[in-house]
Amino acid sequence: RLFLYELHTAESRLLDDVVKKDKRIKTFRADGLKDSLGLLPPKENRGLILIDPSYEIKNEYQTVVDTLKAMHKRFATGCYCLWYPVVARKRNQYLERALQASGIKNIQLFELGIQADSDGFGMTATGMIVINPPWTLLAEMQQVLPWLAETLGQNQQGFYRIEQLVGE
Repeated sequence: RLFLYELHTAESRLLDDVVKKDKRIKTFRADGLKDSLGLLPPKENRGLILIDPSYEIKNEYQTVVDTLKAMHKRFATGCYCLWYPVVARKRNQYLERALQASGIKNIQLFELGIQADSDGFGMTATGMIVINPPWTLLAEMQQVLPWLAETLGQNQQGFYRIEQLVGE
């Protein structure tokens, strides 16, 4: 089963069109951060939750942390993947500290940048914070991210981060 949330009308319609023939997929034109909590825990008692917020609202970083804490409380064994952009590093640092203080265990961070952080260039990197990652993910990312940073980096400024934010 797959549940997809999209708040923006045009993108929601596109999702509907793409998946309408698959009965296993259900789309919602709604805010997944607010409305998906009721789906947890899934009846299969296992699942992957991908969270891709817009980060258009400054307090969304706190909303994401609050949502993850509530989700984890309902479904502690789920694998949660939180995407984030690096536009203003201070916001990312806040997100990391808040998750470290959340009480949630087994959190890994994977980040890929194509140029050094800058206030003038927009998004310079992107990352994924993973709660309860698959046991092979760390080793796989240790192989892939260095190559991606070197290959995609601009002016030899590509970089990557791999960090265990919270142990098991």
